[in-house]
Amino acid sequence: MIKRILCGLFLLLLLINSVKAHSADSVPVIRCVAVDPSGNVTLTWSIPNPADTVGTFFHYEIFAASSLPGPYPSVGTTTIFGWNSFSYINGNINSAPNPYYFYVVIDTIPTGNTPAYDTVESIKVNHTLTGNGIITLTWNAIRTPNLSSSTGWYRIYKEYPTGVWTLKDSTQGLTYQDTAIFCHQWLGYYVEIEDTNVNCFSISTRDSVLIQDNTPPAPVIIDSVSYDPATGFVNIGWEPDTSQDTQGYEIYEYFAGGILSPIQYIPGINNTIYSFLDTDSKLDSFIVVAKDSCGNLSSPSSIQTSIYLNKTTNACNDVITLNWNPYINWANGVSKYYIFVSINNGPFNLLDSVANNVTTYSDFNLAQFTTYCFYIMALEGGNNDITSRSNEVCITANLANVPQFGYIKTATVTNSSQVRLDLYTDITAQVLQYKFLRAVNPAGPFDTIVTIGPNFISQFSIDDNTADPNDTSYYYCFVVLDSCGNITFTSNIARTILLKTSSNPDMSNTLTWNDYSGFLGGVNSYLIYRSIDGILNPTPITTIPFGGTNVYRDYVNNFVSSQGNFCYYIEALEGPNNPYFFMDTSFSNSPCTAPDPLLFVPNAFTPDGRNPEFLPIAGFTDVHLYDFRIWSRWGDVIFESKDPKQGWDGTFKGKPAPEGVYFWVVELSGSGDAQIKRAGTVNLIR
Repeated sequence: MIKRILCGLFLLLLLINSVKAHSADSVPVIRCVAVDPSGNVTLTWSIPNPADTVGTFFHYEIFAASSLPGPYPSVGTTTIFGWNSFSYINGNINSAPNPYYFYVVIDTIPTGNTPAYDTVESIKVNHTLTGNGIITLTWNAIRTPNLSSSTGWYRIYKEYPTGVWTLKDSTQGLTYQDTAIFCHQWLGYYVEIEDTNVNCFSISTRDSVLIQDNTPPAPVIIDSVSYDPATGFVNIGWEPDTSQDTQGYEIYEYFAGGILSPIQYIPGINNTIYSFLDTDSKLDSFIVVAKDSCGNLSSPSSIQTSIYLNKTTNACNDVITLNWNPYINWANGVSKYYIFVSINNGPFNLLDSVANNVTTYSDFNLAQFTTYCFYIMALEGGNNDITSRSNEVCITANLANVPQFGYIKTATVTNSSQVRLDLYTDITAQVLQYKFLRAVNPAGPFDTIVTIGPNFISQFSIDDNTADPNDTSYYYCFVVLDSCGNITFTSNIARTILLKTSSNPDMSNTLTWNDYSGFLGGVNSYLIYRSIDGILNPTPITTIPFGGTNVYRDYVNNFVSSQGNFCYYIEALEGPNNPYFFMDTSFSNSPCTAPDPLLFVPNAFTPDGRNPEFLPIAGFTDVHLYDFRIWSRWGDVIFESKDPKQGWDGTFKGKPAPEGVYFWVVELSGSGDAQIKRAGTVNLIR
């Protein structure tokens, strides 16, 4: 037992003396840690002194970890004593949340690894935005304190414009502030510090920051939308925006379903009136958005809608009834509505007023053959200077004309939940209302989908917003009711086109559809349109004559490189024999289909010949995640890529790889989260 204790003490003394002997001169000391733009690291160390003169040196061994506590696996060795650098091919250092840590040792014969001088870390640059364009950069040293051979000065490099790096400044600290004012600009930064012992530089990770002015102007307050019968314009007025940086205003027309159509940009903060030409004297809705010098838009104003006045008459009771939409979104609401009347083209006079919650008015005891014109004026609740005027409606009493015609020009699909009916009606008839009917069979039953009052435009449109045109082909017609509520006319029946698509294993898509019906001129032909990955070809891919089977097979093998999203729609063209001389069109729904994703992988390539790159090609899919690896016959990873456009050029560490068979694995996620994993071999031929 005493011998064992003495032996242990002797070994401990040898270990202590060995550790003390490893000074900065006798072991490799890492001087620089340089991160390149690809996220790889080059380590540079000082060569131990004295040199290896007795042949005990075996190799340098480098260890790395993503956190200081480790673990520290070996990441490589170099067997040349005079070689003092090592490249750690990682590719993730720039995107890693923390620095990477490294140390290097010498493996000697026969004693093994010497203790490392110390552990160093890569320089990680981070930024914070503190407002007013101030960017604060912070970073870490590779060790604390720095070696005496370090210059102690960090050089700060800045990328602006994109792709151009310039020296911005230098500092001896670990923080730096920069100021940048842009509406929208990406900036990049990195730092470096020199070590004079081996004349190398430690280079930090790259850090990118988006500088932008995202502060929108204050919302606009619209004071009124009013119809001017003298000019035919709808006048939109609003208050000057309270944000001093406002440069002008964007005017939008608002449509049902939240659809906004830009009308005009009005420059100048104090230009607060816009006149919109009203071509149909119908209800018009608007919003106004303020725009500042950086292009930031305010939140939309409240929706302001003109007052649309319509009328119904009852020849049975000698009464005209006025109906209008309420004027909404005034801050103080509506005080009251005034009704003005003109008799036989005379001046307008105040006829009556109604409360703010009333939007209908009836005028009784009409005189025969007398012409009456009306308009409505809304008065704002908090400011008697603000008003909104409706369009004018006129009627000559006791005109008991019934419609002579009523025609659905076309029933056409406008989007996935809407069908539009284009109509031609007899505006000379005395009409109480139109009822628009829909059925899924030509024999009915027909259900009422929309009811409207009298219309004074011969050609107008009605939207069916309750339809599901992706699922059903609908039959439409309308009936006309006179002032006594009797049906006096029934229109033709129009049927929409329902298009269905499916993908086939032979890289083709099959289209089937029903015939359109309702054109008085008959259907002449069908045009087929196709979009690929959301890009529509405005030219039809084919024309199908009427009277066929209404089946078309579209071969898409020439579009394998697309993402595989194919959408179609049909356009029916009317023939030339319409008695009203119309030649209309009708569009189908626009269904989509997607072939199964494909993956093409060659089995051989010639880096010095006609096929210089080995690259798997994905077809009919949008690659989201991608991992491509190649191993040698000894199991070494010689190539790896996350970029589906990057192939292997047949080199390893910058040198041509030998001929032979290599094993590969490809994993990717495509459109619709489709997962593809393929493995195989490729023959490298030189």
